[in-house]
Amino acid sequence: MSISFHHIKTIRNDGRAPGLAVARDDQTTQGIMMSSLLNDIQSVNLSYLLLVQRLLVEDTEMAVVRLGLDQEMADLLSGMSVSQLVSLSSCNQLLCELALDDASQLKGVLQGGRDQDFSAMHTAMLLNARQNDAGLRQGGVS
Repeated sequence: MSISFHHIKTIRNDGRAPGLAVARDDQTTQGIMMSSLLNDIQSVNLSYLLLVQRLLVEDTEMAVVRLGLDQEMADLLSGMSVSQLVSLSSCNQLLCELALDDASQLKGVLQGGRDQDFSAMHTAMLLNARQNDAGLRQGGVS
């Protein structure tokens, strides 16, 4: 009995069919990519929480306005230990969100690139208006 060249090409050292190996490699790659993505999310979460704490320590009133927090939440976040921050950051959801609500706001900020002072002021006004709207929806006073 002779083995043709075609059969030699399709037999692997581990005895599995090549198609199965490719599918397994794709699953492994997707698993690694998902693991990397989750690690990135957790890293961003921890960085964000540490920044929030720093802002609260340096200027609580300004941080509360910029972050759209109520005083109770500000007190909780500023009083958390590092291990509590790490634990909270370990979820698979981003804890921060993009402050601009729609594409037109982002376009307006990007098109203001000629005058950086105006662009920064415009961005601050948009963010402040958004936070005021959020405060009114929650029944707060702005």
